[in-house]
Amino acid sequence: MPARPYRSPTVRHKRLTAEFRRLRAESGLTRDDVAGRLDWHPTKITRIETGQWTRLNLRDVRDLTPVPSSKPSGRVTAPKVLAAV
Repeated sequence: MPARPYRSPTVRHKRLTAEFRRLRAESGLTRDDVAGRLDWHPTKITRIETGQWTRLNLRDVRDLTPVPSSKPSGRVTAPKVLAAV
């Protein structure tokens, strides 16, 4: 029985990458803004958003998801990000 295409690790990887990029862009933050808030090197954000990572650890996901939004709607939460994947 063939695997469902949306269940493949490659598809999930691409969807997670796209979702992080979308959420950052919607928040009005630049990659440098996010990197500064998380005390990360900007290259790490670029690698995450372009899919150049092989394994994103749970701590990185937790660090990324509570980045405050510049919009009045508030904060981006992990369940929102992970539910979309």
